[in-house]
Amino acid sequence: MKIINLINLNRVLTIVTIAILIMAIAIPAVITVRNRHNERLLYATTMKIREKALLCFHREECLETKITLRQLYDLGYLEEIAHPITKEYYSEDSYVLINGSKTQFIEINEN
Repeated sequence: MKIINLINLNRVLTIVTIAILIMAIAIPAVITVRNRHNERLLYATTMKIREKALLCFHREECLETKITLRQLYDLGYLEEIAHPITKEYYSEDSYVLINGSKTQFIEINEN
C-alpha cells in the first residue's frame, strides 16, 4: 500500500514539475510575442500616417511642416484612424512633424 502511494505521489510531483517548467517557458514567450506584435501594429499605423503626411507635403497641399490629422482627414489622405492597440480614435490634434525626408508622429491625448 505504501509503495502504491509513493508511486502515485511520484507521478503527481513529476506532472506538477513538468507543468511548472512548461509554464516557465511558455508565459514569457507569449508575453514577448504579444509585445512584439503590438509594437509592429503601432509601427505600421504610425508609418501609414507619416507617409500620408509626407505625400500631402510633397504635393504641396499641406504647406507647413506640422500637419495635423484633421488636415489629412479634410484633404482625403486618411479616413479617421484608430490606435491599433487601444482601438480609440487618434485625436484630430495629433500631428506629424516633417524635417526633410524624416517624419515624426506626435500623438495628442484628449484626456
